[in-house]
Amino acid sequence: GLTYFELLAGEDKVLEIGPGLATATLAGTLTADGAPESGISVTLIGGGIIKASRTDEDGSYSFDGLLPQTYTALIGTGMASSHATEILIEAGDNRFDHELPTGGLEVRVVRESDGTPVPGTPVTASSDDSLGNPIMTLTDSDGVALFRFLNPGPYQVSAGSAAMPMLGGDAE
Repeated sequence: GLTYFELLAGEDKVLEIGPGLATATLAGTLTADGAPESGISVTLIGGGIIKASRTDEDGSYSFDGLLPQTYTALIGTGMASSHATEILIEAGDNRFDHELPTGGLEVRVVRESDGTPVPGTPVTASSDDSLGNPIMTLTDSDGVALFRFLNPGPYQVSAGSAAMPMLGGDAE
């Protein structure tokens, strides 16, 4: 549960919490065009908690030991979490089956001088439907960054240092 207390200057307190914390589980299936999607990463983020899972051959995933709260679920392939949705988890067993959007984006990054692919380049895509979280991945050995499960709508795509403004890149 939630406990409030006041700590006075120079005072040490011992706070015991438990076993009254409610826990929850989450299980579900991810599909696209009605078919199960295997090997898809599902990452739950909420309240300082980050948990990750991957769908099996039936498109099923599961989490246990969750605290009841709202989580943002980031769903994608490889390093790209290209679909985000919010899930309210209540105490006990929860189920979230989700039909993924079928849109996708392939970005090829090449050197301007000779057109050769540039592997390992960060690429981000941002949209109004991504809960404010840009999607990021790295290009593969062919210089290709693949984003799956995108909702229809406008996207802004950046590559290289422009894709990483928090690391000193130019966001323009």
